[in-house]
Amino acid sequence: MRTGYNLPNILNINAPVVPETTLAGIPAVPAQGFNRVLKQEDFGVYLQDQLAFGEHFKLRGAVRTDNVKFSDVGTQGTTYRSISATQNLTSGSLGGVWQPTRALSFYAGVSTSKFINVSTEPASVSTEPESALQKEIGVKAEFLDGKLNTNVSLFETTRKNYYITLPGALSPTPDGRDKSRGVELELSALPLPGWTILANFVLQNVEVESNALASNAIMGVNNRSIAGTRPAGVARTGGRLWTTYDFQQQALHGWGVGLGLTYKGDSYADSLNLYQVPSYVVLDAAIYYRQKKFDVTLNLRNLTDKTYYTSPTFSGALPGDKRSAMLTARYRFQ
Repeated sequence: MRTGYNLPNILNINAPVVPETTLAGIPAVPAQGFNRVLKQEDFGVYLQDQLAFGEHFKLRGAVRTDNVKFSDVGTQGTTYRSISATQNLTSGSLGGVWQPTRALSFYAGVSTSKFINVSTEPASVSTEPESALQKEIGVKAEFLDGKLNTNVSLFETTRKNYYITLPGALSPTPDGRDKSRGVELELSALPLPGWTILANFVLQNVEVESNALASNAIMGVNNRSIAGTRPAGVARTGGRLWTTYDFQQQALHGWGVGLGLTYKGDSYADSLNLYQVPSYVVLDAAIYYRQKKFDVTLNLRNLTDKTYYTSPTFSGALPGDKRSAMLTARYRFQ
């Protein structure tokens, strides 16, 4: 269910004056609301198996098929709509690992995915399911008797037939199609007893392959192809560095602390790459107490209370989390 309201524009974004503090007295706009029931039934069958050839080579494969029934029935604005579709979706994966020594292994794999393509705005369901294909090769290595582990992988991912909101368009369109190629680096280290360091970094070249046309009257762009742009919300670089220390003294047994940085490069909020979302680095921390039966963790988010933006949409981006804390307690009955 959704109800729409027309609110007056804010005249000065640098000194905003918001006249409405409640919806009382503001008339609803029937054409902007809807009252509908969306239902999906999914029946899936999958098979997975792993084979070992000697001591150094393993092969694993999987296949899955789904029968998906979807319906969307009700009113949108003042119009009654009834949409239904049934699709059979088949996907799978195949991968292998060659491990010449205990500390070194090479791997490669390919996988596909599919699911029914639905948008709540236009009165239709795409005839083609959204699909993706990923190929990856990599190498894992262990050093210093397991105190240092590294993983380097090269990947290529293609995605097509997904819904995108094009600037200047009234509703989403299933014209999304892009390709990503890149490298991912991972490292884990145990420098001292109780001290763990985890790090990962990704560098990727992501490019839209769709030739759909988009417009932005405010920026003076009319019917420009989005081919060659970067998909909305996707950064070329990203990474995380996290370290924890479990106190080794008997009096502090079970206590530990953590500290880490999360980084995301710049991205764009729209398909024309006109609205840039800045890169950011966020500092987080944690304090925890762990025992065999239970653990308690205090997570501290955005310690410096940095202003940053995430979740890009077709017209902008939402502010990231302010400085906050979350306390979590877990108990294990086994």
